[in-house]
Amino acid sequence: MDIENIKDSYILCNIDPDFAVDGRANLRYACEYRYASLMELNPEGLDPFDYLNFAKSDVSAKDVRGAINALGNAKKAIHLTVDCFFEILGLLKAFGKSDFPTKLDIIQQLEAFPINVTKNLNSKRNYVEHEYRTIDISEAIDLVDITEMFLRLC
Repeated sequence: MDIENIKDSYILCNIDPDFAVDGRANLRYACEYRYASLMELNPEGLDPFDYLNFAKSDVSAKDVRGAINALGNAKKAIHLTVDCFFEILGLLKAFGKSDFPTKLDIIQQLEAFPINVTKNLNSKRNYVEHEYRTIDISEAIDLVDITEMFLRLC
């Protein structure tokens, strides 16, 4: 499924209220035929920043176990943030069950924020989890920093 398939239920909007500088002046987003409101992120569970704090605590161990756990918690923080972003925009119903790369493709189509570093973190997590490899603690620290930047951007 891509963004073109939801035009019957969503309005594609472009706004330009000085959203950002340096080539990101327009934010393209989709909204359901309903009003948006301020909402608590993941009211039934942990906040993305909780997972980020877990990841920071994990890397402080400065060992392989800490690096692997930090990567897993950083991944959870990003995945939850993306799902919350989709919910805020009213896209979770249409794309909630999609795999993570598909969700990143939708974000790219919406031109909401850059996704390449997020793809890199997800690939690294898949490498560690599915191929049973390890990563260096310095690389895990960098990925946790990238996660924090991503969360703050969102």
